[in-house]
Amino acid sequence: MAGVVRNALKSIREKGLRNFFGELKEEGYLKCLLDGNLLQTKMQNIGATLVGIDKFGNKYYEKFGDTQYGRHRWVEYASKDRYNASQVPPEWHGWLHFITDHTGDEVRPVFLTFCDCL
Repeated sequence: MAGVVRNALKSIREKGLRNFFGELKEEGYLKCLLDGNLLQTKMQNIGATLVGIDKFGNKYYEKFGDTQYGRHRWVEYASKDRYNASQVPPEWHGWLHFITDHTGDEVRPVFLTFCDCL
């Protein structure tokens, strides 16, 4: 909890009070007060870096520093009422689970070519 307050104060210093509250409203913090899971995710997003957004509108974040390794990458689902892990596309799954450091935006499809070697 102390880390959340520290990150909020740091964000207020960097952006100013008016911009900070405008961003809170824009990101939907006021709407998530009744949903504990969403509120926890929103609080964790303070001070985090938005890495990318997939084709479904899910937002992917990363935060280094005071966050435990293995828990510094997460997803905020576009569908706030019904969400589960199957909503993460394969190209982002690898990044979330530390299989690769390439984000879903960086992954390019691999085209295989076949030769007539026989």
